[in-house]
Amino acid sequence: REAAAAAAAASGGERSSGRKRRASDKFKSKDAGGGDKPAQPKKKKKKKMGSTARKAAAPRIAEIATADGADGAVVEMTGRDAQMTSQRRLRAALPEPPYDVELVPAATRDFAGSALRRVDGTAAWETLLAEILVLCGEAAWRRTVADRAKYGDSSLALAAPDAKPLMLEYISDRIDTDEPVWGYCVKTSNAGWLQGFVTCTRFTTWCPYFRWTTAAPSAAITLDDVQHHAVDGAGPGGTPDGLCEELQACRRAGDPDSEGVVWPRVAEVSLLGGLGCGRTLLELVLEELADSGDADFVVLQATDQAIPFYEKMGFSKVGAVASFEAKGTELPSEALLRPPPPPPSRHAPSS
Repeated sequence: REAAAAAAAASGGERSSGRKRRASDKFKSKDAGGGDKPAQPKKKKKKKMGSTARKAAAPRIAEIATADGADGAVVEMTGRDAQMTSQRRLRAALPEPPYDVELVPAATRDFAGSALRRVDGTAAWETLLAEILVLCGEAAWRRTVADRAKYGDSSLALAAPDAKPLMLEYISDRIDTDEPVWGYCVKTSNAGWLQGFVTCTRFTTWCPYFRWTTAAPSAAITLDDVQHHAVDGAGPGGTPDGLCEELQACRRAGDPDSEGVVWPRVAEVSLLGGLGCGRTLLELVLEELADSGDADFVVLQATDQAIPFYEKMGFSKVGAVASFEAKGTELPSEALLRPPPPPPSRHAPSS
């Protein structure tokens, strides 16, 4: 608001958008001879300047932070832009990586010809933001090409490739808010081209109500999940063995309205991507967590395409219900528990 007031004072009270009023014949005589009386302008109602200034400034003025975190230029935003901006702060334009990501070779499991580096802290990860973004798109495309070569171009089971499997807003938000954030990146030894990355943090929630459960309808655990995927610690077709109950019993502390509720014994793999090295990077993080004893559980969010990969790594699908209702209010009806779906019969004929 202070930036908006300064901009208005510098322009003599005019709008900072720079748009000019178009010429109008609204107040001119209807004929050049002056036979008709000129139209009189309508009287404008007086408005409260204070509330008007705040209303105009709030959705239109934003401050861009530079790459090093310093305050940048004040720019104008429309109300629609403000609604679509999901980042906690605006950023300067990302620089393009100085190489063509299509030319980056896939890494090998033993990292031959690659260099593995540990990366700690928000500032260090922000320097890799542009490379991470383009690598995610390239990894998704190479996976699609491999699937088409394996199953054929005419396979209806193959979905259209997603050009941005991880959106910039999501990647930026995780790097900006995860505390602490640490992990590894892999680059080619000769040119320094990014081949993979993984970040890890402590699991944190920012909602008044959060519960691990497979029984709530909003947890989206379906009968198909139970039949064909590992759910709540059990394999396909098995009975859930209480993984959600163990997660729910973990201690946590904090305020969802400020620093968040931190689960100190639950680690989260927040970002993972790679060209041939995703499995190796995930194994590296899991081994480090196991050796350090800093976490009892590891959780992550997986896309539908990545679920089989994580199941091979020993992960099991669990449900989570979150509510952003105000404190003291009743939970929404969809958060109420219901019995979990019964496991399918192992002897049932397949259709």
